[in-house]
Amino acid sequence: MIQNIESIKKQLNHSDPKIILIGCSSGGLEVLEKILFKLPKEYPLPIIICQHIAADAGHYLRHYLAKNLNMEIFEAQTEQLIQKNAIYFAPGGYHLLFEQNKTFSLDVSEKVSYCRPSIDVMFESAITVYNHNILAILLSGANVDGCAGAEKIFQIGGTVIAQTPQSAKYPTMPQSIIDTQHYHAALEPTEINNLLMAITQWIKPQKS
Repeated sequence: MIQNIESIKKQLNHSDPKIILIGCSSGGLEVLEKILFKLPKEYPLPIIICQHIAADAGHYLRHYLAKNLNMEIFEAQTEQLIQKNAIYFAPGGYHLLFEQNKTFSLDVSEKVSYCRPSIDVMFESAITVYNHNILAILLSGANVDGCAGAEKIFQIGGTVIAQTPQSAKYPTMPQSIIDTQHYHAALEPTEINNLLMAITQWIKPQKS
């Protein structure tokens, strides 16, 4: 694994992320607010969140995050175009999938790791569209959803970051990927925020 900032920068330059994927569950909402804090409205990458939520909780999640953040926040919809400068999250009760034309689709197939939306499903679907050009982040959660998908992202050359277990209210999720050794760094929420801010200077600019 990688633990210093220059090595993370080198890895990100190698993976050249076109999208940021964040997976979390119990205890994740408060962390999301911290890591997305002060990101500029014109952020150069789309940020996609899979938070384990109930089918009717999307409005609350959007309201909770939108009140303190600069970027626009959307509940993902079928055929919605994925654009930079925006945050999207998987609707409760649906798996979030990616299409080759850089749009979303929603799926109601069986739960994975007892979850729908599933982080693993989102991660693995993103690979089919973005290949290794992914920055994946696993935050607080009480199960191992996201570990298998994060491993696949790591194995094809994408970048994988875990929240430090000691900073997570529920450490099982980030600890699961750390235990595999298939990750590049374990960072506290403020460090993840600093990393996301620094990306604006490190990565190549891209069109929507």
